[in-house]
Amino acid sequence: ELQCLVEQGMTAMEAIQAATSVNAKALLQDDIGILSKGKTADFIIVNGNPLDDIKILQQHNKILQIYRNGTLLVSRTEEF
Repeated sequence: ELQCLVEQGMTAMEAIQAATSVNAKALLQDDIGILSKGKTADFIIVNGNPLDDIKILQQHNKILQIYRNGTLLVSRTEEF
């Protein structure tokens, strides 16, 4: 979906924000959508910059870590 948003004219940052902080605001959720102390954090760490190429977020081998509620669920950093 992020790639489609970019293809339709959004910048990569606008697409990422649409899926995170903007979406949280639309759901009237104050504790999600941004990385900040005291917030609920679901996020990924990628090997590369999705602002340069949003498609990197679709490449499983580029996703190094996955966090859910601030807890590490998946770590592939030992592979790098």
